[in-house]
Amino acid sequence: MLSNEERELQIELTKLQIEHEHRISKQTIFLSVLISLIVTTLSVYLPIGVMLNNLLIFLLAPTINSFLVVFAAKILIDIDQAEKRLASEIQELKKKYLW
Repeated sequence: MLSNEERELQIELTKLQIEHEHRISKQTIFLSVLISLIVTTLSVYLPIGVMLNNLLIFLLAPTINSFLVVFAAKILIDIDQAEKRLASEIQELKKKYLW
């Protein structure tokens, strides 16, 4: 049987994991939307710009993508920081309940 402290640790770890999964799933969904927008702008605007021989449309796709890539990089950095935060929070909980 588990002691009360071990049960409390398991409950806290489960709460922490659920909170982390919610945060990461939202960021992952947003990241997938950004990646699909990047691919769409490259596959639509570049060919249209070439076919119409329009420099403005041709330059629009890389400009839009440069902004989208910055947002995608920010989300990847946030996901990495969330993973590090989770590891440190787990260590704090283990120290609190086990040591």
